[in-house]
Amino acid sequence: MLKSSRQINIARILREIWTSKAISRIQIAKNLGLDKSTVSTIVSDLLNIRIVKEIAQGSAGPQGGRKPVFLSLHRSFGCVLGIEFRPESYNAVAVDLEGSILYSKFELIQLAGPGMSRIILEVLERIQGELARNKVPLLGIGVGLSGVVNPRKNEIRYSIALRIESP
Repeated sequence: MLKSSRQINIARILREIWTSKAISRIQIAKNLGLDKSTVSTIVSDLLNIRIVKEIAQGSAGPQGGRKPVFLSLHRSFGCVLGIEFRPESYNAVAVDLEGSILYSKFELIQLAGPGMSRIILEVLERIQGELARNKVPLLGIGVGLSGVVNPRKNEIRYSIALRIESP
């Protein structure tokens, strides 16, 4: 499915704010080669949903004019969870939008073999519950495991380490 140019521009603008930590709308437009009105419209929407915040006002340029307003990501908007499953354990880390670690957990657990998908789902539900209790909105989950994955079918084709011999 193709993404609309608006969705692509939203992602580009968010990435620009994330990598810069503090940046003005004008600088975003220059860096990305976008029209200032496009950036302003998208930033306005991002401010309304509170994923972006205004943090400071800069100095006017040598010719005067408006003072730039700097933007950054609103770190408490939510977190992203990364979890790595191994045959004998898992390691999970949740970070806020600035990359600060909010949650970390390592646990020995027998994962390989039959019942693996049930165990993975139980672990994910438990971690989601812990994050919810701490009032941290979960925006997404990235999962890593050893094996060959078919992304079109969302399935593990096989994994020697996890003793999966068929999809």
